[in-house]
Amino acid sequence: MIYALSDGRTHVRINAARALGVKGEAAARAVANLGLACRDSIAQVRREAAKALGKLGGEALPAVPDLVGALSDVEAEVAEAAAETLEPLGARARDGLWGWRRSTAHAPAAMRGPARRCAARSR
Repeated sequence: MIYALSDGRTHVRINAARALGVKGEAAARAVANLGLACRDSIAQVRREAAKALGKLGGEALPAVPDLVGALSDVEAEVAEAAAETLEPLGARARDGLWGWRRSTAHAPAAMRGPARRCAARSR
């Protein structure tokens, strides 16, 4: 399934992310690949990758930088999925969130609802 995340067909990448999410923590090997999928050119792939990382629990920590980047996604549903994944990670994701807040300090419009909520809970 990991290889399917880089398939040229959108529906294959979406289904791969969903399937890895179903596996939960057993899919820990796919964390880096799911993190990369958070930067896919298709919003639905990015959203499903962020959701799948949320089902990996603490195993998703290596993908925090990718999830933090997704907080500023132009598609609201991607930013929401990233925020929902980062929230339960709490203090363990704090360093990534602080870096993100510093990098977006000049652009408050980037801190939409989900991103703002996630950043506030990390304090």
